[in-house]
Amino acid sequence: MATNTGALANLKPAAATETTLFKNDVFSSTTGTVVVNCDGTGADTYNVSLRRWDQELTLDAATYKLHRGDIISNTKFTLSAAVPLADAIPGTKFTSTDGEKCAYLLDVVDPATTTYEVRYKSLIAFTLENVADAGATANPDFANGETVTNGGGVSGVVYEFVPGVESDGVLWVGDITGGTFAAGDVLTGGSSTTSGTISVGGIATAVNRFVFNDGAGGAVFRLQNQIQPELLTDRVYRFDVSDASMTGIDLRFSEFAGGTNSGQAEYTSGKTTSGTAGSASAYVQYDLSGAELVTQWYPFDFADSNYTDDSQYFAFSAEYTFNEIWVYTQQEEGIKVVSDWIITDAFTYRDVTYAVDAITGDSYGTILDWDSATSKAYVTNGPGSALWVGTDTFLDAPRQTATSKAVATISSVSNTSVADVIINADAIAQSTSEERKGIILGPGQQIRVEATNGRCNFIFDAFQDTVSELATTLYQRTTDYETSATNAGAGDGGDGGDAP
Repeated sequence: MATNTGALANLKPAAATETTLFKNDVFSSTTGTVVVNCDGTGADTYNVSLRRWDQELTLDAATYKLHRGDIISNTKFTLSAAVPLADAIPGTKFTSTDGEKCAYLLDVVDPATTTYEVRYKSLIAFTLENVADAGATANPDFANGETVTNGGGVSGVVYEFVPGVESDGVLWVGDITGGTFAAGDVLTGGSSTTSGTISVGGIATAVNRFVFNDGAGGAVFRLQNQIQPELLTDRVYRFDVSDASMTGIDLRFSEFAGGTNSGQAEYTSGKTTSGTAGSASAYVQYDLSGAELVTQWYPFDFADSNYTDDSQYFAFSAEYTFNEIWVYTQQEEGIKVVSDWIITDAFTYRDVTYAVDAITGDSYGTILDWDSATSKAYVTNGPGSALWVGTDTFLDAPRQTATSKAVATISSVSNTSVADVIINADAIAQSTSEERKGIILGPGQQIRVEATNGRCNFIFDAFQDTVSELATTLYQRTTDYETSATNAGAGDGGDGGDAP
């Protein structure tokens, strides 16, 4: 930060209330004089002390990889769009689109298990012609999950539309009620404005197929025939098979269509199962962490030897993206900080605008000391941070690139720092002033003052300058980027972080 001089703080605390007069951020050292003015209402006594840290956090274990200068945070932004790992550079500064707030990226949030809900449906593929959108859309499309009708009382639910050439396509429909569809019927969408005519000979034999939701709790289910979702090889995927339609069904996957039904091997790497399909809480789960890339990962029903579909599959990808990020602030910059962000705030980064959809947690700070012998971390909190409390958690900060981080849990907290008493119970007459010179504050330290009767006004007349005494370090998830270890809070981690 820039050099600051003069009266850096001025306050009159309430009677017998110890109050912070001035606090350094982690990049500053300050030398100055405390001027004490007693008002004309009577005499007083006062204390001045130096506090070395804000909080003492006792952790649940002594094995965490923590160091002086590490940034910790439990404040998480959920974003409207996914951030590619290559862009998630620790220390990058994000500025809100209105230019009034800033936040810094600590790390992406490792996602919890992604759960796809699975159902088993009898579906019919209808070949359509004259597909058109009444809204004049150039690329007409039926919406997955919408109800289509033929105008004669027959309806069904769309599970996939695969466009063909020009104005034809294949519409997969299930849950048909009110009769049957026939060639020549015009099927019209209920939520879209798309329609199409069933071709002569365009009604396939009904087949049983797995349908999946979006893996994010969505209520719409679809085949994976038009767009093959990518499963990322750094996380765990769970397929919820508890729906009643899954009773008697055995969901498995293979790198080959039909799997064992076609004489090929089942994919079993990282597989675990729980419960019986069709019963509460049953699932099939795959830990894909470190898995080799698979271009087609086909579901099949082991209980149905006829189940094979070479157009329905997932794909593996190592292009990791993340919808949640840990954020922090280390110093005041003349605009609002992390704690001031609200839902609907947004920022633009590398030509993508991200809205903040959710915010959880409210604490962030820098470790000034880590005593593994006592499992105690001594922290200075960033501007706007709430105090840490017992049961709060944060991730540790291994120095080795790509090392897995551990979740540290706070067992107890002390907000009373061991103080270096500069002045203790010093008497001061009314309408007089005193000076206490040569006070030096290091990074993250603070001056606290107290007056017994609340009659004293305290001024800190000082010189503050930037120092590199405390090297702020940021966890490196990948060797694709290397973030500066000094002044990471000043945005050294990446370019393009500020909104235009």
